[in-house]
Amino acid sequence: MIDKNDVLYKPAKDELAQIMSSKNKEMYMELCDLAEKEYNGTEQIDFSKCKSAYGWNTKYKNKGKTIITLYPDTNKLTALIVLKLADLELFDIIKSEFSEYMQKFVEKTAVFNNTKWIFIEIKTKEIYNDIIKLLKLKLKK
Repeated sequence: MIDKNDVLYKPAKDELAQIMSSKNKEMYMELCDLAEKEYNGTEQIDFSKCKSAYGWNTKYKNKGKTIITLYPDTNKLTALIVLKLADLELFDIIKSEFSEYMQKFVEKTAVFNNTKWIFIEIKTKEIYNDIIKLLKLKLKK
């Protein structure tokens, strides 16, 4: 079992998946595959000391830009997608394609340096599907 406080041992993605429930593990692995295969993302496993996301995370980058960061944990899976102002303008145009929950979540998220950091726990399949839509919007696919 991975020690969440051990910054010296860098786990592999499959090891991170083992700490999660089967539902979260499945979503985690699917999002990792999507980032790698559909968006040519390069995996980077890092340790975060941030209070809201303390522990190991899996980040995917393409051409030096972060696509998505996933925060696997024993009881939850959280995603971070950073949307630029242009992405937010597009979101406003197509927001009816997203769940009401995601619409409100994006609306309530504060703007920071001309971006919105969508840091959201993936509690339901609906939120999971919204995350996939946000990735498509962000990467214009």
